[in-house]
Amino acid sequence: AFSRYPPRRVLVLGIAMAWLAARLSQLGGAIFGGEADRPLLRTVQRHLADGEPALAWAAGVRLRAQIGEAEVLDAEVLAALAVAAAATGRHAAAVEDFRAAVLAAQQQTGAQEMVGPLEVLVSWAASLHEQNLGRGDLLNGPFWRWEAPEVPQRLPEAWRRWLAAMPKVAEYVGPVEVRWAHDPATGARRGRGLFLTAPVKAGSTLLASWPVAQARSSAELVAAMRHNARHSSRARAAYANLDDGNKERVLPEPEAANAVFGTATDEAPPPDAPYVEPNFLGIINANCFSRQADWAAVYGLPSMLNHDCSGHGATALKLVVTYLDGAIIFRAARDLEVDEELCHRYFDTEGALSARHALSQRWGFLCDCRRCHFEAAKLPGTMLGRAVELSLAAKHLGEQLEALRAEPPSDAHVALLRELLALCDAVEQASTAEEEEGWSDEDVGWCFSLVKPLCNASLFCLVKVAEGASRGTQLMDADEASALRCLVLERIAAAWEHSERWSFDHLMNLHMHWAALAKRQLEDVEATSDARRRCEQGFLVRFGVDAADLALGTPGSRALGLLKCLKS
Repeated sequence: AFSRYPPRRVLVLGIAMAWLAARLSQLGGAIFGGEADRPLLRTVQRHLADGEPALAWAAGVRLRAQIGEAEVLDAEVLAALAVAAAATGRHAAAVEDFRAAVLAAQQQTGAQEMVGPLEVLVSWAASLHEQNLGRGDLLNGPFWRWEAPEVPQRLPEAWRRWLAAMPKVAEYVGPVEVRWAHDPATGARRGRGLFLTAPVKAGSTLLASWPVAQARSSAELVAAMRHNARHSSRARAAYANLDDGNKERVLPEPEAANAVFGTATDEAPPPDAPYVEPNFLGIINANCFSRQADWAAVYGLPSMLNHDCSGHGATALKLVVTYLDGAIIFRAARDLEVDEELCHRYFDTEGALSARHALSQRWGFLCDCRRCHFEAAKLPGTMLGRAVELSLAAKHLGEQLEALRAEPPSDAHVALLRELLALCDAVEQASTAEEEEGWSDEDVGWCFSLVKPLCNASLFCLVKVAEGASRGTQLMDADEASALRCLVLERIAAAWEHSERWSFDHLMNLHMHWAALAKRQLEDVEATSDARRRCEQGFLVRFGVDAADLALGTPGSRALGLLKCLKS
């Protein structure tokens, strides 16, 4: 082909083509997903696909240095670097690299069809950057409106494995900090806790965190933690600052925890950095947020929140979003003041003091929150305490209930209902007397939490009565049954209010109570209005949905759909 050219010109063209081939090999050869020899780029992508973003970022730094500032990076290189940036918490850099990838695709021959999908990734990265700063729909709006981003179609199949490392939600730390927590009675230091540095309104987002490690079970979690410690400096620092249950160990200072558990970016550990493997099982036992059959995770800053059994004391609402890479989000359960400690429920707090103490001991402590202290020291020996004891001692009523569960509606259900209501009435009458002695609504609410099984059984009997009425069997006056249903639901809602506030069960009972009162129409306008307000408040705090969006009492009400989402 070169026979028509002089030898000197042929030599020059040959040298130019060789240089061009070398540069193409260095820059990546093919435009998207090519098989040219691109060792550092492939290293970045492999680490991303293997869940090792810090190593991917380190390889990306070397790749930039190798290519040089004067060269123009192609779209695939820039996209891989952007994912590594986002996955290590460098969200501003991720936005910049994705935007550069769009420009590169616009200029590359045959790459124009990739511009649209890359622009989607720009928006995704920008959304993460906004969330990281405390803005964006996921953190400040109703989360049920926010859809998890997905890798755009029309991208090369070879990209998908490493694009899966793109975070679906960013970390965020609100006005909170780790401090030493002290016993309110003695002033003695009792470990670390998370406290507010500024007042916040109910429903405000307090923090959003990625898991330090997650797996399908607690057994697999140890392997995941060990794997992360090999490639992530942030994981190593987190493990070093988490409690491992060793009572002889001196816990790191709160300042160290604040530095580690913030939104710091991740780095690969230096090869020669000293490292002693921590007690992974101890860390899991003291900090694992879920021990479900199919998922378990350990977090950093969320592990600093202490436990509280009471509805008022559990100041933070927890939302674990497994479909968002296991991210955990905390919202304020009520209006909170500066310096208040943030607590949440480690376990199901329904039940008596002995049951809750047994559960807390599994976490390595004996709960002495205000509710536990009330049941241990204040309630016993009082009129209300004796009424509660009498109610809980009626074991025969539980046996009757089990015998009647599968039976058709009958007078036996009404008789059982009368007995149950008599015991609950006795508790309420005793509570009225105690309130006159200065007992708070919270004290009384904790007592109704203890007898809530009786209230639940009463509601079951009322459902059976309603079932009989629908079949033409009138077991009780309809107006009386309706009034009793409202009373029982009010008691159940009050019990949840002071134990597991804004939980699924609490919100469901608030909704049922309002619906039962609304069905009675104008019997008690004030009570109906108050029940509606409390129901709307619960959905606002839990979901960020205002009254207009919730639309109670309309065909388009979102209440039941939101409850279904929360339960699932």
